[in-house]
Amino acid sequence: MILLTTHKGATLHDLTRSAVGVAQISLPRKIFVVDVLPVLATGKTNYIEATSLAAKRIEEAEQA
Repeated sequence: MILLTTHKGATLHDLTRSAVGVAQISLPRKIFVVDVLPVLATGKTNYIEATSLAAKRIEEAEQA
């Protein structure tokens, strides 16, 4: 599971610490900070674009 967020400085450690009572398996394994989350004209999350953005970020991380 991957989390896309606009929260600068977001870390897995902070998320885990604030998610008391949440099963570890329910938490994301990677966090990617983006400037803007992709949305549709209706203002709803554009999941197709978000998935593409996450895939691109994973590819970039693997190449680094």
